[in-house]
Amino acid sequence: MSRRERAAAPTASLFRWCTVGLAGYTAWLVANLLFVAALPVIGVLALADRRREYASLRRAGAAFLRFFFGGYATAIGVLRLAETPGADAAAPGRCVFVANHTSWLDALFALALFPRVRLPVSAAYAELPLLGLIIRWMGCITLDRGSPEALADGLARCRRALAAGEPLFVFPEGRRGSGGAMLQFSDVFFRFAIEEDVPIVPVVMHSDVPLFTRDRGSLLTARRAVWTIRVLGALPRDRRDRASDLRVLAQRAIARELRGLDG
Repeated sequence: MSRRERAAAPTASLFRWCTVGLAGYTAWLVANLLFVAALPVIGVLALADRRREYASLRRAGAAFLRFFFGGYATAIGVLRLAETPGADAAAPGRCVFVANHTSWLDALFALALFPRVRLPVSAAYAELPLLGLIIRWMGCITLDRGSPEALADGLARCRRALAAGEPLFVFPEGRRGSGGAMLQFSDVFFRFAIEEDVPIVPVVMHSDVPLFTRDRGSLLTARRAVWTIRVLGALPRDRRDRASDLRVLAQRAIARELRGLDG
């Protein structure tokens, strides 16, 4: 869907809001209430699991997200995952996954479908009640752009995760675009990949209609959104490559794939 078509996409009808919308948002609310009720048990597990970076909680959280999006949200007609990465593509070992960022759902799909990844997120999300706990226990790394010291600490944690053999999953745009347009990628994580000598693997996040984007009317689409999450091949590397060279290669590869999916 082109930018113009996205802007003109029909909004959901009142009937769809009363059925699909109510079913979807109620289920998400119930899941959060159950999480709150189980907090004492989860807290004990978190203390026992802390040295392993909350590995068991991360697996449980990923399983829930896979069920919610791949099962429940599909059944009620919110979205359908038309293409997702297989086990080999989603877990190639130590690497940096770089993806375009259009929807609030992108990060949740990454946590659900890519095992063991560490996901850098904005520190603003970590300051929200309840969500901050979930972010920490899912192994996310907070980046606070408002504080140079906190930002440096977060980036150092990203580097340590890579050095420890954990893949990073990053959105180099830093924030969501609108109208399906990609923003300029940042060089930071490409530099990390060069310094740690790990592959850079582009990932395409695509939906045929805007869902949870910055576009107006995207909280619920007029029909079920069809999502494609495609892992591309690792970028070819040369010792003379600079971070800016790899950034351009990744952005072009993702943009080319997005054009094909739009067509």
